[in-house]
Amino acid sequence: MLQRKQTLFLLCVMILSFVGVLLPLGTIEPEGMGVGDMVYNICIRKGDGGMSLSVLPLFILDVLVFVISLLTIFLYKNRLLQAKLCISCILLLVVWYAYLIYCWTSIFSVSGTFHVGFSSLLPLINIILCWMARHGIMSDEKLVRSMDRIR
Repeated sequence: MLQRKQTLFLLCVMILSFVGVLLPLGTIEPEGMGVGDMVYNICIRKGDGGMSLSVLPLFILDVLVFVISLLTIFLYKNRLLQAKLCISCILLLVVWYAYLIYCWTSIFSVSGTFHVGFSSLLPLINIILCWMARHGIMSDEKLVRSMDRIR
């Protein structure tokens, strides 16, 4: 199971999803005087000590990607379902970016200027890794089908 390259890709997706939840997505610098806000996947930590859960869907999408990647690793006998689950992870990550852009244009712009952090790139890396895992799964499926024709 762990010797397949797509399993390693999916394991990296799980690790990056977990790390992405812990690190801040960026900061919101206020236009006037004041302390900036830190934006995480689960909440926005206000400079005055308050919290806003307006970005909670980002956390939910990240957790779904983590769970689907874990499930995909253990479904190694059903390669076609694995490939579909990889596509669903990619779609969830695209929705994650769409919601981040929505938050950027509507929620963050009201408070000040949003500065993107490093962990905002982790879902893009996850999209690439899921695509590579799907490619490996489909090449394994093609190999198995070609071996069935020879018999």
